[in-house]
Amino acid sequence: SNAMQRRLERFDAKLVQSGLDALLVTGQNNIYYLTDFWGTNATVFITKNRRLFLTDSRYTLIAKQSVHGFDIIESKDPLKDIVKFVEVDKLETIGFDNQVSFAYYQALQAIFEGYTLSPQTNFMEELRMIK
Repeated sequence: SNAMQRRLERFDAKLVQSGLDALLVTGQNNIYYLTDFWGTNATVFITKNRRLFLTDSRYTLIAKQSVHGFDIIESKDPLKDIVKFVEVDKLETIGFDNQVSFAYYQALQAIFEGYTLSPQTNFMEELRMIK
């Protein structure tokens, strides 16, 4: 939809302003805002050149039908699959929502070792406030 397209354009502009190479989007509300997808298993990773939507086999078909403007990747381990793109694209600074659980943060640190992880307090919230 046009509304969704505008949301993604605003996201892209904010990503450029932020100085981040990419943002890892977690949290159902944030993912829904960018994709219209409301399943319980999804990870979104957006860079200047890519929009990745990773989900498990239960949701792949639904995602392919309903999520537009993203590459849909079926994944059992989304962070491990995302880091491959980080390596290929030579990204350095990866933003993430600082409200993730401590366990998730530890997983991020382990998988993105050698990259700069940049906690974001309100990146998505500020976008979602714009009507």
